Amino acid sequence: MTSVVSNPSDEAARSEKVRNMGVPGGLFRAAMDEIKQSHTVGQSLRAAFVLSGVFTDKLLYAELLCQFAHVTKVFEGLLMESAAFPDLKGMYSFSSSYEADLRSLVGPEASASLVRGPTLAYADLLLSHSQAPHSRESLLAAAVILWGPLVIGGGAVMAPRVKKSYGPGCVGVFEAVTGPGRADRQRAFVDFVDGAAAGVDKDKVVELCGVYMDHNNRIMAAVERRPKWLRYLGAGAAAAAVAAAAAALPGPMPPV
Repeated sequence: MTSVVSNPSDEAARSEKVRNMGVPGGLFRAAMDEIKQSHTVGQSLRAAFVLSGVFTDKLLYAELLCQFAHVTKVFEGLLMESAAFPDLKGMYSFSSSYEADLRSLVGPEASASLVRGPTLAYADLLLSHSQAPHSRESLLAAAVILWGPLVIGGGAVMAPRVKKSYGPGCVGVFEAVTGPGRADRQRAFVDFVDGAAAGVDKDKVVELCGVYMDHNNRIMAAVERRPKWLRYLGAGAAAAAVAAAAAALPGPMPPV
């Protein structure tokens, strides 16, 4: 998941602060530089979701959550099957928490019907890269793009808003990234990414970070739910925000 929307200047400053947690010339900073433009598109999409009522419409939030749950489950499955990055495996596992939150939101079966086409395409891409010569690079890039927003992004900010809106049974995905020790966990994640550069093709990791970030934006843009009350309150603004953000996405993703 991504963070909630905030003032653009504050968001830019926060993004730069996160970037600078990496070592100069290291992999983490290079990855953050690669996704900078896509991150700006993501900010517009997040703004659209707030306008659309992501904190007031349970089904909208569930549909958004479901997209990230699906691709994260695929990524974490591939990570556990791989012999690569044993230390990374021990850091986090969000799939079961995503699933528990979705059960609380919409029940155990309804979430399967919420997975959209671009999300399936993203999952297929992760699977195809697991068989490629750059499988290690793909896993590391996916960790940065799918775990990073929770670990070093807005998870701690989003959690209380979700809890207030939908109850304590819907914030399991944030439990591992909030509370005491958060700064140390963030530091450990960034240090792992920089340290892992020695055993991978750094340029390929950076390239795949850009690809996966674009797919993050695509699965957000693919969410179909629009609350009924939007036809009366701010529907035009929300629709315009979604359209503008979607228009900023690049064309169909080429094979990598």
